[in-house]
Parts: sequence; C-alpha cells; structure tokens
Amino acid sequence: MLSAEPDPAALGQGRKNLSLVDPRLDAPVKILEGGLSDVDDTLELHQSAVLGHSSFASPHHELLVTQATLRRGNAWLTELGVDHIDVMVLNVEGWELRVLRGLEHTLRRSPRLAAIVELSRWALADARTSPAAVVDFIRNQGMQIRWAALHTSKMRTTFSVLARRRECETSEPCCSGCTARAVAGCRRPDRAVTREAFWAARGALN
Repeated sequence: MLSAEPDPAALGQGRKNLSLVDPRLDAPVKILEGGLSDVDDTLELHQSAVLGHSSFASPHHELLVTQATLRRGNAWLTELGVDHIDVMVLNVEGWELRVLRGLEHTLRRSPRLAAIVELSRWALADARTSPAAVVDFIRNQGMQIRWAALHTSKMRTTFSVLARRRECETSEPCCSGCTARAVAGCRRPDRAVTREAFWAARGALN
C-alpha cells in the first residue's frame, strides 16, 4: 500500500495509526512525506485547521501556509519498483488532475485499475481546472466512469466517481457516455449507474 501526505499534522496522525497495525497480518505501507503532482518541485501548502482538508490549490479553514515537497507520481513509483497499481483512492482537495497527470504512464500500465476520485468544483476551480477536465482525462486513459455519488453539506457540494479499466460486458452504453436509456434499461443492472448518480454526474459536468 502506498500513500502520500504533505500535511505534517495528518502525517503525524497517520503514523500513530500505523503504529497500531500488526505487521504479521497487515499489508506494509510506504508513505511519501510530500504531495503527488506532475512535477518534482516545492509548493505552498495551505494547511487547514480541519484534518484532511489541507490543499495545494485552495485555502480551506486555513491555519497557516507552509512549503511542501511535490513528487511526480511516475518517478516515485519507479524508485519503489512499482510498475502498475490496482486500486487508487484520490482525494487531494483540487489537485486531482495534477496527480493523475503525474501518474499517466503508470495508469496506462494498470489493466485492472479501479479508482475512486473526489471532485470538488470549488477546489478544482482554485486549481484552475474543473470536474469535466478530470473526467475527460480519466476517459482518455481508456477508463470508464461506473458511478457517481453526490455529497452535499451546508457549505459545499462535491461528488465522487468510480472509474474502471475493464470494458463493460454489454452493448448498452451503461458505463461510458451515460444516457437516460442506459440508466433505465441496461441489461446488466449490476453495471448500470443509478438515476440519481446519472443526474448528479451530468449536473456536475455541465
């Protein structure tokens, strides 16, 4: 298991959690003390008072601004001897497209990849990109959006998407380029997105 964390507070909490694992039973975890991106660099990090909300793109409950290391994902994985990944969870407060670009070669070498990616319109806007740009990049890697889940609060609206490499086993367009017909009548219900997910994704991409 691999993880990247540029926020010192979150990194410290993560190391406390890892100290509780049983190495005989649990998978080893390799942590990058920095953020993933499409360049090797240092950049201002907006450290948040809310654990997990620090961002290279967006000040959110900002506590202070520090400098953090950025690593290009492909280069870091090559150093570790990792040539593909099977599962990816990406929630980096607006920096998603930069991380994906830095992992492009690895993504193309990962035929079984399943990825859950959070897309926050306001955070992505602060990074000068958009949910549509991230989804376009994912699709250009030969992946399909399988579902989208909308998350709302009093302050923010975000949604998450699940993308998978494997092709759908039906001629219905229930995974990529979703249509109302696909949502309503896919012959593979386990592969079809729900009506709520369809409209959430469509609204977020407009």
